[in-house]
Amino acid sequence: MATKLNTNYKDDIINTNVNPHRRYRLTEVSGQTDVYEFEETTEFIQVGTDYGADDVNTTNSTINDLIDEVNDNADLLAEILDGTTAIGKARTADTATTATNATHATSADTATSATNATRADTAGTATRATRVTSATNATRAGRADTASNALHATTADTAGTATTAGTATRATNADSATSASNATRATTADSATTATTATTANKLKTARNINGVPFDGTQNITVYDNTKISTDQDFILRNQQSLTFTNKVCRINDARITANSLADVYFTSATIESAKKADVTVETYAGYMTLTVAQNPTTTLVATIQIRVI
Repeated sequence: MATKLNTNYKDDIINTNVNPHRRYRLTEVSGQTDVYEFEETTEFIQVGTDYGADDVNTTNSTINDLIDEVNDNADLLAEILDGTTAIGKARTADTATTATNATHATSADTATSATNATRADTAGTATRATRVTSATNATRAGRADTASNALHATTADTAGTATTAGTATRATNADSATSASNATRATTADSATTATTATTANKLKTARNINGVPFDGTQNITVYDNTKISTDQDFILRNQQSLTFTNKVCRINDARITANSLADVYFTSATIESAKKADVTVETYAGYMTLTVAQNPTTTLVATIQIRVI
């Protein structure tokens, strides 16, 4: 059975009264030369939900369970149509015996094994029909009024061909209405929608959202949490380039940067020690970012800067 997916994911909400943007601390790992760690020091009002491999596996398992259910029902339907099951054999039976209460059956060539075949006018073959009116071949029809070939139809009014249909009403030419609970007014329908079991489903009638991303079965989707995973808008702002500080501030302009963007700064091994001593702070704004030092670096800092757009 398919597992229900989580619909209660939350975003990070920054406490802008304390820190208007995300903040990080660069710390050297004890006992390891030129090895540093980034520690987030941002204060949050709400911490967002983690989204990882377990969530992806749960989503994929749910989709796979649905695919298995569709395939299992398709196999059962194929057996029925091939006549390899009890239902399939009954479907292909031309003659059955013991007709009880075949009342007002005019020109009924073979009314066999029909319990209460009432008002079956001009019926070629009415087998196990409760009520058949003007039916050429109605097999196991609960109520088939003016049906040419209604097989296993509970209520088929004016149906061309309805196979194993719960309620097929005014289906003039339903070539493949297979295992359909309610196929209403389907005129010349090769495949009936609103089906309990669909043999081949190319597209979901109503798309379903998976973590906010619509999925209708026609194409692959990418599911991500934009507070944790990079998107297509991420870009490299600087690639091992020198940073120029004026009054202890280095400003870099770029229209793609937003106020909520994350800036990952990777100093080269030759300048990381100088960057540590300078105590660099990174801030992002709409259209630009800044690097601020507590004291001027002893050497020119060189870094690669990646912007993650949120």
